[in-house]
Amino acid sequence: PGGNQEFLTLAEMEKKFKLSAVGKTSTIFDEKKMAWLNACHLKTLSETDYPQTLCSYVDKVNCLPGGADWAYVEKVALLYKSRIQIFQDLSELAGHCFEGKVTLKAASCESLLTGEAKARMEKLHERLLAVENFQDAARLESELRELAEAEHAMAADFIHPARLALTGHTVSPGIFELMKVLGKERVCDRLLAFSRS
Repeated sequence: PGGNQEFLTLAEMEKKFKLSAVGKTSTIFDEKKMAWLNACHLKTLSETDYPQTLCSYVDKVNCLPGGADWAYVEKVALLYKSRIQIFQDLSELAGHCFEGKVTLKAASCESLLTGEAKARMEKLHERLLAVENFQDAARLESELRELAEAEHAMAADFIHPARLALTGHTVSPGIFELMKVLGKERVCDRLLAFSRS
């Protein structure tokens, strides 16, 4: 609208645009740009409006497993809010949150599938089993870092294989916030399964 501003609210568009000023040349639909713009709009939604908007989308496309707990869906959605451009991305990036078994999707994850990494995940599993309050991400981080120090290893030596074990991916939101959202049972089950794979 006469400047470099690309992201506008509906109210701003009403003020700045006039039909008489719209060009008559053929328009170009840039799908990547539209996805980026949609991500901008999603990021402006409050923690109340965001889940409600997602709920409307889910109702239309029925993209979640039947019987999914909505409170849990909200937590997952908010965790991935800054990582998606359209709601459809949530199924791809966070689908593991709703699956019983994690499928390794990373093509270059062989370096994390060593016997040493699996042994570390078994120790992490044992350590986290003893944690009562799994809603304290700082406590989960402290437990992992203390374990790494006791094993004369770097925290990253535990974090990277743990991320793979929990998500099937080598990238994710913050690992400790992710553990908090997944909950103790899912986290411990997945770490144990990874250690025995």
